[in-house]
Amino acid sequence: MLNEREVVRSTGKESIKTFLQRHSLYNATRDSGKVVVFDTNIPIQLAFYALLEHDLPAAPLWDSQLRNFIGLMSVTDFIDILR
Repeated sequence: MLNEREVVRSTGKESIKTFLQRHSLYNATRDSGKVVVFDTNIPIQLAFYALLEHDLPAAPLWDSQLRNFIGLMSVTDFIDILR
């Protein structure tokens, strides 16, 4: 079961990576033009409330030291953290 979860997680990350490489920012943003990006130092609880407040299922994670996007934080991640 654990191995299956890792396969699903890595497949999802690869799909997101491929999508972000093939599309411009303008294709990926909502019509409202709002973009929410989390720094990797954001507290988990604050990130969760920010996703809820902005009605977003996920937001990219930015590492300011590497100056690169390193992942995607989603509501599902919070469920995994709580379990």
